[in-house]
Amino acid sequence: MNNPSPQDPENASKQQFEERRALAEQRKKLKLEKKLRKKQMGANQRDESKWPKCLFWIAKCSRFCSGERAPNSKYCVNHLHVESAPGEKPAESQRKRVVCPIDPSHTVFEDRLEKHIRVCNKHKSEDAKSACPYFVPNLNCGNNTSPQSIAFSTPDEKKAFELALEQKIRSVYKSLFPDGIPTSILRPSRFEPFIADKATKGATQESLRHLYQQVSMICNMENCGLMQNDPVYVEFGAGRGMLSLGIDYALNGKLPNEERPADFQDRGKYLLIDMSPVRFKADRWMRHKEGDFFRVTGNIRDIDLRRVPIFESERNRQFVGIAKHLCGVATDYTIRCILNCIQEGKDCQGLNCVGVCIATCCHHRCQWHSFVGQEFYRDLGFKEEEWDYLRRLTSWATLTSKEHSSGEKGGDEKNAGKKELVNEDTLTYNNVKIDFIPMDVELGRMCKRIIDYCRSRYIEQQVNALLKDKQFHSRLVYYCDPKDSPENCIILGSVY
Repeated sequence: MNNPSPQDPENASKQQFEERRALAEQRKKLKLEKKLRKKQMGANQRDESKWPKCLFWIAKCSRFCSGERAPNSKYCVNHLHVESAPGEKPAESQRKRVVCPIDPSHTVFEDRLEKHIRVCNKHKSEDAKSACPYFVPNLNCGNNTSPQSIAFSTPDEKKAFELALEQKIRSVYKSLFPDGIPTSILRPSRFEPFIADKATKGATQESLRHLYQQVSMICNMENCGLMQNDPVYVEFGAGRGMLSLGIDYALNGKLPNEERPADFQDRGKYLLIDMSPVRFKADRWMRHKEGDFFRVTGNIRDIDLRRVPIFESERNRQFVGIAKHLCGVATDYTIRCILNCIQEGKDCQGLNCVGVCIATCCHHRCQWHSFVGQEFYRDLGFKEEEWDYLRRLTSWATLTSKEHSSGEKGGDEKNAGKKELVNEDTLTYNNVKIDFIPMDVELGRMCKRIIDYCRSRYIEQQVNALLKDKQFHSRLVYYCDPKDSPENCIILGSVY
C-alpha cells in the first residue's frame, strides 16, 4: 500500500488547518501576554514605588502621568512646576514652567515665555487670520449693553413674577402662531442614492439621522427657489461641510466620488466658514471646483463677507446664507454677518442676499448684547430684565422624560447638550433662580420660537429696507420630527 503523497489535497488541507490552528493559538497567547503586561502596567501606574515615569498624579484618571522623567527629577517637563513641596522655595537652579497665555493647552519655561509667545503656533495662526482682508474684529458683535437683574423683596413677589411671565409667554406664542408653525419634512426618492452611498461607506445611525435632516433642509430651500440662478452658498459653522455637499448633489445629481465627464457643466459655488479646522472635510470632493469653492477659518463675529475672495468676481454677487444648528450666539453673529455684507462698504460693494436657511440651536447660550431681535422682543411686551428668565427656560425644550425625573443633562446635538445641570424644582443661571414653574418642555419650545420669531422679523426688516422692486419674506418651519431632533426649526427666507 502506497503512502499518501504530501501533495495529496486531503493531506495538504489537513496540514494547512494545523498551521492555522497553531498560528491562532500563538496569537491568543501573545494577546493574553499583552493583556497581562497592560494590567501590570496599570497596577504599577498607581504605585509610586514601581512607576518609572513622571510621578504627577492625575486625579481624573486615577493614575500617574505617562511622560518620561526630566533629568534629575521625579516629573516630566510638563510637571516640573510641582517639583517643590507646598510652601517650600524652589532651588535657584530649578527652571519653572508656566501655562502659555495664548494657548493654555501647553506649558513653557518661564524664562522663555517672551520668546515662546512670538513663535507659538496658536499665535501664528491668529496672526495669519488677522492679516486676511476679510478679518474685521468684532464686526458682527452687536452692542455692549446687558439687562439688569430683578431684585425681589419677598419669595411671594418672585413667585408672582414667574407665574406672570409664564402666562405672558403662552399668550404671546398663541398670538404669534394661532395655527401653529408649519411642518415640512421632506425626503424625496432622488436623494436615496446619496443616502445609500453614505450608508455603504459605514455611516452610523447617528450620521444618517443628521443626513436626513440635511436633505429636508435642502428640499425646503428648493421649494423656496433658493436653488435657482446659481448663487454662492455660504455655510456658517460649516464643520465638515456636509450640508454644502448635499446641496452639490441636489444641483448636479452626482455622488461625491462619482466621475464627471470633461464637458460636464458643474453647478454650485460654496463658501464655508468655521472657527476651527476639522478632519474628514467635504473639501476633498469639492476641490475640482477651483475658484468656486473657498473655506474660511475664523470666528463668524469677525468676518466681512464682502472681502472674501470668492465674491471678488461680479458674477458671484448673489448668495444664500445657510447653517445647521449654530450654537446660541453664533446664530446672531451669522445674521449680522449676512446683513452687514449687503450694505455698501467704504471700498467694497454690497452683496445681494437672496435667501437664508438657518437651523437654530442652543438658545440658552444666547446673549442680550448680540441678540438681533431686541426691537421685536420689546414690541411683544417683554422687558429686558425678563431676558435671562426667557433664555434659560429654552433649555427645558430639549429635556426628555428621563431627564425630567433625574435632572440629567440633555440635548439633541452634541453642542446643544452642553448646558448646565437642571432639576425639576430649580433652574439657576447668573444668580437668576427659577424655582416655581413646573418643568414644561412645551414652555421651553415656546420660548425658543419667540426668540426665533424676533430673529426672523429682523432679517425680513433689514433686507427689505435695501430691496427696491422685490420683497423678502422669512418664516419659521419645522423641517424634521422632534424625535429626530428637538432642535427642529429653521428660519427660512427668500426673495419673491
